[in-house]
Amino acid sequence: PLRFMSLTSSSSLHTTRLTTLWHTRTLPTLHPSSGPHTHHYPRIALSINRSTMTVANGQPLKQPEAVTATQEPSKDDSKVAADAPEHSHGDTQPLLTPYKMGPFDLTTRMVYAPLTRCRALGTVPQPAAVEYYSQRAFKGAFLLTEGTVISPHGHGYPNTPGINEERHVEAWKPIVQAVHEKGANFFMQLWHVGRVSHAVYQPDDQGPVAASAIAISGEQDLPDGSKAPYPVPRELKTEEMPDLVQQYVVGARHAMAA
Repeated sequence: PLRFMSLTSSSSLHTTRLTTLWHTRTLPTLHPSSGPHTHHYPRIALSINRSTMTVANGQPLKQPEAVTATQEPSKDDSKVAADAPEHSHGDTQPLLTPYKMGPFDLTTRMVYAPLTRCRALGTVPQPAAVEYYSQRAFKGAFLLTEGTVISPHGHGYPNTPGINEERHVEAWKPIVQAVHEKGANFFMQLWHVGRVSHAVYQPDDQGPVAASAIAISGEQDLPDGSKAPYPVPRELKTEEMPDLVQQYVVGARHAMAA
């Protein structure tokens, strides 16, 4: 089954032994009402040596402590060491060594971070997602899905996938199967955007909900390709919290079912 992970935001995941590297590219975003639009994302190439990581423009980037720290491999680590992909020359870099994360055997300490793709038409993942995720999978890899919404009221971007209905579960199944066939570990990022939304994304054309009735400064991208100021959200009532928690419960169960 697909594992689930709830993150408070879509920022990179960092732990003491895992470092997230964003791998992004230029992708067309599909808006059914206005045709394709192209969103440009930075493409970052990393080369690793003993003391620095160098980005594509040649500027050195100081290594995180998690990368430079060394650790004697455990018995569990050693059994997956042979499967680690060969991304470096010479001495093995700590970033590329195996790691035992609970029941999961990781062949490196890198995580494929989530990337909002805006290609799930009608909130349903499309067949192209099978190729997208499986291309990035290898034995022992750690992949995170794009933000996957737990509620019809949790959307705030065009064509983001859901996990709140059975049709979502069925659409995720072939994606999960393809990733698992490569031997990778697959986790789902459960998502509710809160105030980062607009009435056009809400099923009842009401404003978004948030912890406080405070709007974000700036403008929101709308499904037709236009922009609009972020609205003032409705403050979530205390008595509504159990329902929101239950939506995460359902999303987690659906992720496991996929």
